[in-house]
Amino acid sequence: MSNDLQLQDYMDGYRFQVKCISCGYEWFQEPQEVSSLPQSHDRMYIAEFEQVLVCRSCHKTRAKITPIIIMPTHHFVGGMA
Repeated sequence: MSNDLQLQDYMDGYRFQVKCISCGYEWFQEPQEVSSLPQSHDRMYIAEFEQVLVCRSCHKTRAKITPIIIMPTHHFVGGMA
């Protein structure tokens, strides 16, 4: 899946698997939780958010986010504006 999509593109039918690059700790987060954090906003790209997300275990910034589809009938349909 491409990291060229913004947080708002994942609001329906997804959740994020997050893995800390520093310590290897993994957790899941809902896109709504992510967009409500003080260091984020809905129009942030996933790659941008990976640089500011703080690990729940070691409290360092740098994580790898993998979007996971939780609604089997959900399909992203997008185009160039």
